[in-house]
Amino acid sequence: MAFDAAVGSFNTGTGAIGTTVVVSGLGFTPKVVFFWWNGRVDTIDAAGRASHQRGFGAATSPTARGYVGTASQDTPTAMEANRFQDDTQCIGILTATGTLDGLMDLQSLDSGGFTLEVDDVFAASYRVQYLALGGTDITDAVYSTFAKATVTGDQDVTTLAFQPDFVLFFTNQFSGIVGSPLADSRFTLGAADAALNQAVWMGGSNDGSATSQTASYCTDAEVLAAFSPTVAAVDVRAIFKSMLSNGFRVEWLEQTTAVADTIQFVAMKGGSYKVGSLLTRTDTTTDIVVSGLASQPAAALFVSHGKAESTVNTHQDDDELSIGAFSSTTARAAMAAADDDAAGTAIVSTAVEHDAVYANLNANTGALEGLMDIASVQSAGFTCIMDDADPVAAFAWYVAFGPTPAAADPRPFSAVVVTPTIPHYMEV
Repeated sequence: MAFDAAVGSFNTGTGAIGTTVVVSGLGFTPKVVFFWWNGRVDTIDAAGRASHQRGFGAATSPTARGYVGTASQDTPTAMEANRFQDDTQCIGILTATGTLDGLMDLQSLDSGGFTLEVDDVFAASYRVQYLALGGTDITDAVYSTFAKATVTGDQDVTTLAFQPDFVLFFTNQFSGIVGSPLADSRFTLGAADAALNQAVWMGGSNDGSATSQTASYCTDAEVLAAFSPTVAAVDVRAIFKSMLSNGFRVEWLEQTTAVADTIQFVAMKGGSYKVGSLLTRTDTTTDIVVSGLASQPAAALFVSHGKAESTVNTHQDDDELSIGAFSSTTARAAMAAADDDAAGTAIVSTAVEHDAVYANLNANTGALEGLMDIASVQSAGFTCIMDDADPVAAFAWYVAFGPTPAAADPRPFSAVVVTPTIPHYMEV
């Protein structure tokens, strides 16, 4: 049995429709690949003021994939913010003013990586980071979608042929999956494991605001959330209730904005999964230790809004997002985006890192003010360290991915017979 993982980066290129981008050398055939981007093109670490063109996508086969994308323009006096989602591609990037800027689909999952194909020409060669997972421990990995309930209470999603061990959700908070981009850069990312550990990040900016209205929400008390249409309040919230034999159950606690949003998800079975949280540090010497995992992690995904954990049902100023991952102490990547709240002229910034799992941007200046890296991986956890101290400790949630734990010997100790080995010189 095995659980394989790889973290890396590539650029989309600006080739014609049909051009392929091949990612190879992973050493295994992925069963699922997660992608994220923010509009940066840099192949080296970089940060600063720039329009964000961020997104998150996933693929489990060439016909099962999807993404969410948002854009927020730097410097306009009235906010220019947009969003889009699609289930016919795995990467889609919007221009700063909200039109499609390029599309890429999964062509194949290969014996040592994966191949992507350009379906709409990119205006620039954007940097994309990925987390690929595979191995025989993963028995099922499915991408799919469902329509959000519009009332409070339980909602069962029963479209799977297996009981998941882990589910990851992403949505742009609107009803529909393919069409024209819509106003506001709203975006939600959440995750839950079989032990009902869960977490959610949400961010957004209100399109057209004369003074920027931006916010974020990040907690390990819920799994899904949505903003009001003006990004002024948390209007929709859900907790993860249980895994089912053919899907999962969520409970909607609040449905102020009662819209049947399309929610995309990836469900996985086999292996070991843990959704947890940690706090970054305000120094560069104190280890951030995560322990108690069921097995040695093969990889972990990190998500943060760069500040203290949100109070339940209460958003915080500034749309900030950090997404990062590691598959070893030398294979890690992270991207960040920030959109300042209450600015008369929009202040938007982005960052890309190739040697960190978390990046924190100052939303007001666009300067990088915090970096976290992976220091070591243990048999039941991992240790992070700050390469650049945060100004205040920030909340981050993670998903740790690992192999199926070894089964304990079911026999009582007295029933386990140990045959001693007699050294050769004692044989008679």
